[in-house]
Amino acid sequence: AFGTITPLSYKVLIQNGILLTSAELETVVPFTSGGAPTLDIGLVDHDAATTDSYDIDGIDAAIAMTAIDAVGETVTCDGALINTILANTGNKKSLVAVRVNTADYTAGRAKLRFNYFVPSPYVQPV
Repeated sequence: AFGTITPLSYKVLIQNGILLTSAELETVVPFTSGGAPTLDIGLVDHDAATTDSYDIDGIDAAIAMTAIDAVGETVTCDGALINTILANTGNKKSLVAVRVNTADYTAGRAKLRFNYFVPSPYVQPV
């Protein structure tokens, strides 16, 4: 239902401290609706108990249905967490989640791809 934050069904956990360099959402089954919903993708606490405690639209915000209503359409995510070292409080993992806004979707499925690396501490040359 729109307005509800939903962790992805596969419970994708993202480690604290990684640099999230990019993310893409590729449509597998076209999204449909009787209205004009938008989709937010972001991160919530790993236990999902405090549902909006990290950044629910930090991967991408307000993706229009017209951007994901055909197979193969790809959205290049540009939220505030892209090109950022993820620093959730308490050194815990974050759960990837979505929030539907405005109206419900009646169909749709997509793949979400992340590119990231784990920064290593700078070592002084000897």
